[in-house]
Amino acid sequence: MLALYALWMLMVYLTDVWKLNITHASAIVNAYLGLIGILPFAMLFVADTLLGNFWMLVFSTLSFSTGMGMLTLSTPPVLANVLDRCSAYDPECIGNSQHILFYAAIVLIAVGDFWSCNFLGEFHC
Repeated sequence: MLALYALWMLMVYLTDVWKLNITHASAIVNAYLGLIGILPFAMLFVADTLLGNFWMLVFSTLSFSTGMGMLTLSTPPVLANVLDRCSAYDPECIGNSQHILFYAAIVLIAVGDFWSCNFLGEFHC
């Protein structure tokens, strides 16, 4: 539920802070939702043939936790001192490294969120 709420607010964050137009922001969110739709085939194959349920659950938990941490790090105030940037929520304060952290976080959250929902039998996640 935490990831769903964070990604619900993602559209607002992308339009207000990154100053993207609504079309570009919705394309990012739709790409995330498309990734969630494609992941069942790859993740179930990996779980059945290579890792097993326990190790896949461990992998997805680590993936989800790392993704949420990277999503937090992608906001301007968190790494402002390290990257020598301003800490305001303005597009000028967001650097390339924060963009990379953001996009990598979305992928990691999708991997972790998908598997934990399917492992628990909650296909409506």
